[in-house]
Amino acid sequence: MIRQKTSNESKACPKTGNVLNKQPDKWWSKLFFPLVGLVSLGWFLLRVLPKPTRATYPCQRAAMPMAATFAIWLGHFAGSALMFPKLKERIRQLPYLNIVGIAAAVLMLASFSSYDSWSVSGAGYYPPSDPPNTPMGEARGIFPGRVVWIHDPDATSWSGSSGYWWDDNSNNQNVIDSMVSKSIQTLSGKSSDKQAWDALFRFYNKNHGKGDVGYSAGEVITVKINENNNGGNDNQIDAHPHLTLALVRQLVENAGVIQSDIIVYDVSRPIAHYIENKVKGVYPSVQFKDSNDSIAWKNNVISYAVSNQCGKNLPQFLVDAGYLINMAILKGHGIAGMTLTAKNHYGTIQGKDHTYIRSASQGMDKYNPLVELVGHKHVGEKTMLYMIDGLYAGDTYDAIPEKWFLSPFNNDWPSSLFVSQDAVAVDSVAHDFLNAEWGDTASYMRYSDNYMHEAAKADNPPSGTVYKPNGDGVVLKSLGVHEHWNNENDKKYTRNLGTGDGIELVTDQTPP
Repeated sequence: MIRQKTSNESKACPKTGNVLNKQPDKWWSKLFFPLVGLVSLGWFLLRVLPKPTRATYPCQRAAMPMAATFAIWLGHFAGSALMFPKLKERIRQLPYLNIVGIAAAVLMLASFSSYDSWSVSGAGYYPPSDPPNTPMGEARGIFPGRVVWIHDPDATSWSGSSGYWWDDNSNNQNVIDSMVSKSIQTLSGKSSDKQAWDALFRFYNKNHGKGDVGYSAGEVITVKINENNNGGNDNQIDAHPHLTLALVRQLVENAGVIQSDIIVYDVSRPIAHYIENKVKGVYPSVQFKDSNDSIAWKNNVISYAVSNQCGKNLPQFLVDAGYLINMAILKGHGIAGMTLTAKNHYGTIQGKDHTYIRSASQGMDKYNPLVELVGHKHVGEKTMLYMIDGLYAGDTYDAIPEKWFLSPFNNDWPSSLFVSQDAVAVDSVAHDFLNAEWGDTASYMRYSDNYMHEAAKADNPPSGTVYKPNGDGVVLKSLGVHEHWNNENDKKYTRNLGTGDGIELVTDQTPP
């Protein structure tokens, strides 16, 4: 049977071979590449121009090749128009979409020239001055140098676009309570919260001349939180209300501290209403002290090796307290590079000086007043527990929280908590996490571990500074141990590897 031709079949000219009735292509097929390219380019520009550090994110690395190809295509098209006058008229007739695309291509090229340090192929990690796994200083703690890292993605659920990161519906209080419980048990090697707190207090007291005793009723515990951004109704990162409540709950329910003997403070800033309300809603007698209060000061308590504007005065309530818990935030800082447990005490002293903590411009082996805060008897040396809140985190002090791409976060909130009895070790670990996520793409982070070197070797620091902050003429000894992990994938330190006496990073999944 001979098949009859349909009207949709093409016919060819016998002489020229040209198709006489070629069916037109679907109009939308011609727009596929321009549309995909334009979306890729727009997404890249929207994310990277406001913040160049995002250029190394996996989603931007995926979008960049298509965006670049589209930009080159547009550039070639526009260049051809300059050489062929007739094509100029065609450009005038192009849909508005392509005109916008050409303008975007110009912006993309401009962005490349504006950020000459950016590299898609290079990781953000800046190489520290000391090689991996080369510890310095003397480790502290029941398990010397131990830093506990608890990661639970179920703790956080903020959409990132609506509401606030500190809202109840953006956080799971039960999970955060559990994270604090796991962290102190793993840090102390105990199987219950009550045993864990008793072990932590006993270790502190034995090392501060009080004997082998636990917490005594009536002793005041201060909790230093970070309220650098004044805690308004915004999404700039500050202390986490649910974590603050979780810690206070532990102190009251398991450590045996009465509510009125707990003082949560930041004397340089107002404390956010959402923090105080969260805690007082459950424990109404807990005290809060901030910059809105009339603070009684103990004058001239701190001695600095180099004259600067850092405050020498301390709150009288801190001088009189028995213990301090330092609850910092996992975030960078545009001057100091990072603001962790050491710099958290710029909210403890009466006055701040950023001259000697300018990490990127100061470089390594330089004097740093943070060492004197870590080593002072009423500040760092009164601290029984160091905590770094990494539930939400940012690359600078006033950042709105961003999701992390470092494994195991993989484009999610870091949802992490770090605890230690070693001030230098916990800041060193936090440094490695921040450096791996943002590092040299945020150039101010470079050399931000200078104070860690100085503190770890406070008795013989690289700068040659003589640190004697207590006014008694006694030179500080090592304030803890510092080292960098082997790499950002394994996250191993010398005690993990069995190769040295540096840091041990453990989680509740890898118990001692």
